[in-house]
Amino acid sequence: MGLRFSRYVDDFRIAIPEGMEAHSVLCKLAEHLMRTEGLSLNVSKTNLTTVNDIEERSKNRLGDVFTSAEMEKMQAFIKLSYGDDDDDSEEDIIANPFLTSEFLMDRLDEIADKKQVDLSVFKAILRALRFLPDIDAIRLLKKHAELLYYVPREFCLVLSAAAKQDDFKQDEVSERVRELLVKPPFSDLAYVRAWLLNLFVDGSLKLKMTDWQSYDFNQSIIERRSHFFFRGIAKDRAYFRALKTQLGTLSEWDKPAALIAAMCLPIDEYKKWLSVAGQHIKGPFSATFLAWLKNNHGDLPQLLSESHSPVCS
Repeated sequence: MGLRFSRYVDDFRIAIPEGMEAHSVLCKLAEHLMRTEGLSLNVSKTNLTTVNDIEERSKNRLGDVFTSAEMEKMQAFIKLSYGDDDDDSEEDIIANPFLTSEFLMDRLDEIADKKQVDLSVFKAILRALRFLPDIDAIRLLKKHAELLYYVPREFCLVLSAAAKQDDFKQDEVSERVRELLVKPPFSDLAYVRAWLLNLFVDGSLKLKMTDWQSYDFNQSIIERRSHFFFRGIAKDRAYFRALKTQLGTLSEWDKPAALIAAMCLPIDEYKKWLSVAGQHIKGPFSATFLAWLKNNHGDLPQLLSESHSPVCS
């Protein structure tokens, strides 16, 4: 229908532009679900609302935690950090902010036991914390690790930001993250594990393969891909030389990660390795992908940590 929407698992929020009847859209959606899937909308969870009402409810939730003056500072700081469009792109740390990381951490301590606090409040605090100096990553991991279960993306982005700051306790943070990876409830969610593993893939946390000998990387596709990246970052050339004859046994999701991670091989050996690997890559863009791999042979950690333009437009 050409409408914008956001989705969280099986919950959808559909944005109806001005001039279109919202109830009509719901009717069409209900009809489509019944006809194609045999499903129906949950009446108790389906309602019509306005953008203004949503904004007001969000302010009220934050108002349960912050005073009016603190709210103004939070909103001004988030706007300064993310811009008017709330863009989530990386920005420089703001040296003279409206808020301090210690203030936000203190507020997290105060509301930690309030089970009724809306998750959007914690998300707002973590988003603001990313752009502040002096982030206490150890304090966050020890006292508020439960937030990782609910908002792993925001939590891990704060850790990534902290890793770029002075006095970051690299070894202690890495050890704590590894502990959380195998500890319920975090170990039960592939989405949480993926974000934690990515801290090592993108270079936020330093990688030592000896620390991962007992970790089961076969729990999900994301973890298998992370395992290849781990091996590449560690420059485990013997591993990729042995993998050369086993590429045909890998899934179509595993192969691209294996080929990228094998960049740790010397360039001449890598080109020969790709000539064999190319036989196992299918699809209309396989030649383009193989060419990209050859052209970008070099510093694998840099390729994994930086964003890139599309190979094809």
